[in-house]
Amino acid sequence: MTTIEVPRPATLVGRDSEIARLKDVLRALPDAGSALVLLGDAGIGKSCLLEELANLARQAGARVLDVAGIEPEAQLPFAGLLQLLGPVLNHVDALPQSQRRALLAAFEIEAGPAPQPFLVALAALGLLTEAAAVAPIVVVVDDAQWLDGPTHDALAFVARRLERTPIALVATVRAGHEGPLTRSDVPVQLLGALDDAASRQVLSRHAADLNRADRIRILAEAEGNPLALVELPAAWRARAIDDGFVPLNTRLERAFAARLHELPAATRDVLLVAAADDEDAVAEILAGAGLLAGRPVGVEALEPASAVGLLSYDARRISFRHPLVRSGILQAETMMRRQQAHAALGDALDGHAYRRSWHRAQAIVGVDDEVADALEESHTIALRRGSVTSAIRALERSAQLTSDSARRGRRLLLAAEHAFGLGRADIVDRLVTAAEKDDLSDLDRARTEWLREIFNDGIPGDAARIRELCAIAQQSASAGDRDLTLNLLLGAALRTWWADAGADVRAHIVEVTERIAAQQAGYDKDPRFVTTLGVAEAVLAAGRVTELLSPIAAEAVTDPDALRLYGMVAHAIGDPVRTCDFLGRAETRLREQGRLGLL
Repeated sequence: MTTIEVPRPATLVGRDSEIARLKDVLRALPDAGSALVLLGDAGIGKSCLLEELANLARQAGARVLDVAGIEPEAQLPFAGLLQLLGPVLNHVDALPQSQRRALLAAFEIEAGPAPQPFLVALAALGLLTEAAAVAPIVVVVDDAQWLDGPTHDALAFVARRLERTPIALVATVRAGHEGPLTRSDVPVQLLGALDDAASRQVLSRHAADLNRADRIRILAEAEGNPLALVELPAAWRARAIDDGFVPLNTRLERAFAARLHELPAATRDVLLVAAADDEDAVAEILAGAGLLAGRPVGVEALEPASAVGLLSYDARRISFRHPLVRSGILQAETMMRRQQAHAALGDALDGHAYRRSWHRAQAIVGVDDEVADALEESHTIALRRGSVTSAIRALERSAQLTSDSARRGRRLLLAAEHAFGLGRADIVDRLVTAAEKDDLSDLDRARTEWLREIFNDGIPGDAARIRELCAIAQQSASAGDRDLTLNLLLGAALRTWWADAGADVRAHIVEVTERIAAQQAGYDKDPRFVTTLGVAEAVLAAGRVTELLSPIAAEAVTDPDALRLYGMVAHAIGDPVRTCDFLGRAETRLREQGRLGLL
């Protein structure tokens, strides 16, 4: 036989070195056989590499025999071996009689005494060798950890004896599952996560419609796991709210929490509390698990979870093997169990106001104004820690627990304002839509006008809408809400910037803005004031804007929103030096805060 010619380039992203090794296995045929185990985490791409190998082998003229381990069939002796060897059983009569009888008895094709495992394994090797005389054979074994024990033992026997045959055997094994193949001297190829460039390339094929912030979040959650990169976008689109709980479809849940059902009850309690917790302290998690179980839980409860590869731990910290293990555990449990875990954590976190409020809120069905008030009050802690997304989730959950319609709407609008700070138009729209269903005050109705406006570029000649925004701003000023007033005026000015509504309307915005500032102390010191003037009347107000910008030293401004606004108005009046200075500093600070949507 001539050496196999391996066709076509690799089609999998980020797996060039692994595919090169698989091609080396094929190129050695038929002169030398070999075996290889692909070992890696769930979803890491083992099955895809096997499929690639099978396609390459068929195109090269080799015969492919395959078998996939199925967990429910793991108790059926030789079920996997029969699936694998069924297509070549026509060669069984070429085997020595003792091997033939043993193999057919193992498959229950013929009656006979209980087969000896050694004879069955020897018969499997002999049958493959007979079939390979026609064409080289490539055996692909997927999910070997789920094969029945006798089949797994037989394949390990075969794998160690292929060197002088025209047979290659490649098997995949999930990390954390020891077995005959991984305990033998068969070479093992460890599959790691995709690098950042490959991860982005995979995600771009499946999440082109998602916004940048969601794609970044998925990249972080997936940690280079190909299955997660492929499946998470669809689950992301289907979720109703961003509650911090990463949604998994059935395939992902099965991959990342597959061994949960094997564990003792105490271990499942610890895992559930650890998954619900936002910290990783062993003492805190064990305390919560003890409250959940109604009895003390010790560190020994972690050992079974560590043994099956779900987590690692030391005296102080617990670490899940992959972020999606946490989500898989939460999703595998019932809602009642998740609520009980949150309640236990809330009771265990005395002295941690924000975290206690958050966990108590997750443990409730229906409304609870006391918890809602505590959650709204404590959301500022999340803001001080720089976690705007946590603050948004806290306010949204607070609204869900609120009985009064007006207060519920106000909390949703406050969450929407924080979402605007992240540049998340999708979240703003969702929250405002929900708030509009409540009985809002006049000021909050005005707030919805602004929030609807901030991502609107306007349409040419839309003068009536701009005047309406100015009128609402004057009402807000009379009610004493400076932030809302300035936000509305800036929204009106931006409409004229993107779609000119005429000189009269621009002059009207400036006149209203100056009049309100003259009547209210401190307005002219706010960056939104000068930005409104310059964006509305870039030419006629340029002198006034320059006068207001001149005393402002960019290096003294720490607020990235102020820097962004000052840069915007400097650009509007044609001042490139100040534009670059302000916007350059704004970009740095916004990136530091993760507010990429405003860049």
